Amino acid sequence: AWGKRSEEHSLKASDFYYSPAKTEISVEEFSTLDQHNFSITQFETDFSMDAHSVTAEKLIIKTANSAIDADLNIRFSSLASLKDSLPFLILNLDMRNVQVRNSEIVYFNAGLYKQPFFKDVMNTTTVSGKVSGPVNNLSGESLTIKTGRNTQVKTDFTIRGLPEVETAWFNFPNLKVNSGRKDIKMMAGAAIPDSISLPETIALRVNFKGEIRSFVTTLALNSSYGSADVSASVDKNENFRSKLSLVKFDVGRLMMDTAMFGPVSLKAETSGRGLDKNTIRASVRADVSQVYLNRYNYHNLTVDGDITGQKFEGQINLDDQYAAFDFDGLVNLNAGEEQYKFKLNVKGADL
Repeated sequence: AWGKRSEEHSLKASDFYYSPAKTEISVEEFSTLDQHNFSITQFETDFSMDAHSVTAEKLIIKTANSAIDADLNIRFSSLASLKDSLPFLILNLDMRNVQVRNSEIVYFNAGLYKQPFFKDVMNTTTVSGKVSGPVNNLSGESLTIKTGRNTQVKTDFTIRGLPEVETAWFNFPNLKVNSGRKDIKMMAGAAIPDSISLPETIALRVNFKGEIRSFVTTLALNSSYGSADVSASVDKNENFRSKLSLVKFDVGRLMMDTAMFGPVSLKAETSGRGLDKNTIRASVRADVSQVYLNRYNYHNLTVDGDITGQKFEGQINLDDQYAAFDFDGLVNLNAGEEQYKFKLNVKGADL
């Protein structure tokens, strides 16, 4: 055992071994205070390193506002080729409890302060769970992330193909997210338009499998504005299919116009090709059991037709006790092709 102490630094360690092929040390106590008063109050680990791996078992780190309790093992072909062989780096990380305050992250990278999330320097993020496997085939087990006032993310996962995010394949079989308006604004900042107001509380259950642009997913949303269920699939050729169900979802509160808009309940299906609004081709079927519009709650609206760019052709029917009509025809708003051709039978309206 050996140690070193001063006013600002202390170290106690044992079982130290060094050779060109391997280094080992058991750190029992370590603390330090730098010239800017950033302090490490506790550091413990059984550390080893050789030509192909780095291991830190029973790693405990504490600072004034952050803490880490984890096991870490990284394996690689060689340090010299680490950058070029990053996809094949093997990571085994068991995070029993990782707590990091924004102020201490910004201390090491001041540029992050420009990001909305890091402007709240007092915010603490907590992470637990296991991540293992090569970078190009990572698995996660019981990953839990807590941040902000009430944001929590829980999931298992498999990700193949990193670090190329655009072409990587993701599997999140049981992703659960709880958050709300204040936390989302903290994280997204100006990316949220001023014209909408997010729900105070949001709970999501997601099953996602595929790439960023080609996937199959289901999503269940419960919020203070109402609930929604979505299932969707998109393939590499931009062929898509989706189903949507809304139950009393308050569009008026979302759009900050409760006089014109209000709760909507509907079931809708769509299928087609293309993700650009000017070139999309799709069929759509919707049964709207209620939609609040201009201070009145309409019932029994159906839509059945085809969309080509900004052209709709099909039928729209309303059978409310105070308004009823049948629309059959097309409305084309595509630039240079503007056209209206339809039959409208207004059976009655008391507005």
